[in-house]
Parts: sequence; structure tokens; C-alpha cells
Amino acid sequence: MKFEKTIWAGEGTLAREQEYDYHWCYERGIITKAWVDVFEKTGDKRFFDAAKANVDKYVTEAGEILTYEPEKQNLDMICMGRTALRMYKATGEAKYEKACRRLIEQIKTQPKTPEGGFWHKAIYPQQMWLDGIYMACPFLVEFAAAFGEMEWADLAVGQMKLIFEKTRLESGLHAHAWDSACEQRWADPGTGRSPHVWGRAMGWFVMAHADVLMSLPKNHPGYDGIAAQMKSLLAAVMAARGSDRLWHQVMDRPESEENYAESSCSAMFIYGLCEGARLGLAGREALEMAGESMDALWEKNVVTAADGYPELTRICKVAGLGGTPYRSGTYEYYVTETVCSGDTKGTAPFLMACACAEV
Repeated sequence: MKFEKTIWAGEGTLAREQEYDYHWCYERGIITKAWVDVFEKTGDKRFFDAAKANVDKYVTEAGEILTYEPEKQNLDMICMGRTALRMYKATGEAKYEKACRRLIEQIKTQPKTPEGGFWHKAIYPQQMWLDGIYMACPFLVEFAAAFGEMEWADLAVGQMKLIFEKTRLESGLHAHAWDSACEQRWADPGTGRSPHVWGRAMGWFVMAHADVLMSLPKNHPGYDGIAAQMKSLLAAVMAARGSDRLWHQVMDRPESEENYAESSCSAMFIYGLCEGARLGLAGREALEMAGESMDALWEKNVVTAADGYPELTRICKVAGLGGTPYRSGTYEYYVTETVCSGDTKGTAPFLMACACAEV
């Protein structure tokens, strides 16, 4: 049956729905986005209903967003707006538009570097992270397309071009983050770049490009530039795949037992390769690689859990830079962060990849 594995994996996430009961945050944003993706591919309304119910826990009839903290200027909090926007498109209910416009109000006041780049959060001054591009830019472009307010798409394109330039390495891979002030201990004093290529950060960046290009009009003056960036990203990703057909936690170091095949970034790259091919920015080789890697992910990093549903293993629980305790961004830091199973930051991209690859 077509989508049999996708539905099986998706049913597991529905059965464990309580695991997604956080606050208005990006984890909820990505799992609900994955559910709507599965609904759109399969027509199975359980997934749409679950996504809507999740959004409705937080969006009031007046369009207020419960637990949302705009004063933190945290780009992660923008991500869930994508599902609210899809609910607006599906139902026409005004509360969803009002909620999305609340997120736009945060964007209007988001602190910026002197070059015009969004700070990742208020607590990370003068820093752009690849993660934040996924959290904000697809929402901005989808909002622009939905309401004909293209200045938000223009803003997103500008953010993506700036961070692409500032984080790109000779390999075509991208450093996790950039400190415009070159003041962080993790920042190169000349370039401001962080020391390494973290797999999931690179994965967020690839998926952001795919999703933006799916909503950005082809006649937009920034389309060709973002498409060129996507081609560069996909070429670098394809060159960086390990001999095990998966991608590893630190992408600019050779694979090893400690530099493990990490599941969330592998799923993100499968998604990016599939969507890149559909956008005409990658060829058959990319689709073949995506299929091989999806098979490898199921074979090597998926187990059947006690509840009978698949469980994704070898997920980096979290990684970042700076903060307290201080995160140095060294190779040793990334490969010693906690590895876990079933975390939303892995299961949601995995479900998106399943739906995209039509397994």
C-alpha cells in the first residue's frame, strides 16, 4: 500500500501525542507541520485533526497565543505560525490570521546585526544561527503569499542571502552560526563563524530553502538567488554523505564511532533532496540518494518500540552555542551532547521525509 510506512510512523506520533505537550514552540511547529504534510499526501484526516487540535490549544478565539513570549525575541517561537497559517487557509477562521499577525509584530521589532541579520534570540546578541532561518523565513514567505504582503518575502530572502554569505565554507557546507561582533569565544576572530558544521543546523538550513522556494513566486526578484543557494547546499550535502548512506553529527569531520550517523539531519537532507529534485534544482541522482538514505535510516536507526510503532534512535537531543553553561561549539562538544530516541526534533523531520519520499 502506498504510504504504508509513512502512515505507520505517523500513527506512532499520534499515539504519543502527549509528548508534544510543551508550550507554543518550534517542536510543536515541526510535528504539526509534519502531520499536515502527511494529511496532504494521504488524505488521512486524523493527521489534519491532530494538527488543528494542537494549534487550538494555544490560539484563542481573539487570536491571542497562550504561552507565547514575544518579549524574548526568540525566532524559535515563529515556527508554529506555519501551522496556524495552514489552518487559516483550510478554515478561513479569523483567529488564525490574527495569531499570525501577532508573530509578524515580533518580526517588526526583532533585533538585527549592523548588516541587517536577525538575532537568533534576545539572549544571543549579534548572532545569526542557521536554525533561526528555518524558524522564521518559511513562515514569512508563506504569510506574504497568503496575504499579498510581499515585503515579508523580501525580508526573508535578505536574511537567507546574508547568512549564506557569512557562514559558507570552501566545502560548500555552512558553519552553525555567525557572530557579527566576533565577540563570542566560539567565533573566529576574523570571520565570526562558529568552528564546525553541525548536521542538524545544516539540515534546518536546507529545509528552509526547500520550503521557501515552494512558496516564493518564481518571478520574485530573489527567487533565482535562493534557488542558486539551494543548488549549492544540495551539492555539498551529497558530497558529505557517509559510507553508511547517512549523514553524521559533525559534517566537516570524518565519520567515526563518536561522530555518529545522526538521524534528524539525515531525515532533513532526505527531505531536502526530494524537494530539491521536485523544484528542478537537483536531478535523478538526488532522488536516488534520498531513497538509498531513507532505506538506510529505516534499517540502521529505527526500531519497533513496545507500543508497536517505529521509534527513531540516534537523535542529538540538543546543541547550541554560548549560553550558561557555555557551549563552545568544538568537535568534542557536539559529539558528547546527549543522544536519545523519539525526540520530536528527529521524529518530525523523519515523518516529513517519509511523506516526501513516498515510502
